[in-house]
Amino acid sequence: MRLVARVAILVGTLLALTSCYELEREVIPIAAGEVVSELKESGSLGDRTFRVGRSGQGNDYRFTETFRGRSRVGSFRAMRVQGDLWIMQSRYDGDPFYTASFWRVGTAVVTRVEPRGDIAALAERHGVVREGDLVRGQPTNVLAFLRAHVNLNFAPAD
Repeated sequence: MRLVARVAILVGTLLALTSCYELEREVIPIAAGEVVSELKESGSLGDRTFRVGRSGQGNDYRFTETFRGRSRVGSFRAMRVQGDLWIMQSRYDGDPFYTASFWRVGTAVVTRVEPRGDIAALAERHGVVREGDLVRGQPTNVLAFLRAHVNLNFAPAD
């Protein structure tokens, strides 16, 4: 798959997911954000057009999604968990919640993945509360919870 299409798929699904976590605030610190080289371009996917670029704040990315004549702008920050497993924290401008999702990022493929395992026990160990997709707790605890997912199995998202 061409890089442009991979970027469009990644950005287009970052915020419209059912198997991710909603967060009340940022949990990945600016200093922990990393550059994801596969995201340096923009493109389109079907009727959606995406522009992705680095912002002036750390390694954050800004994006514009245009669909049916309506544009929405947002940002995301990426942090490598281990190897090719990444956490993406994203939000459309003005939305009250952030979204955290997991991705396998390689040189040829970018795939959204879902954790499989005892997530409730993981949440309890890290002092966070899950209310459906919403994760509540101190930002450092929520980040530790997300990073601890490295010990779970992952499957490609539906």
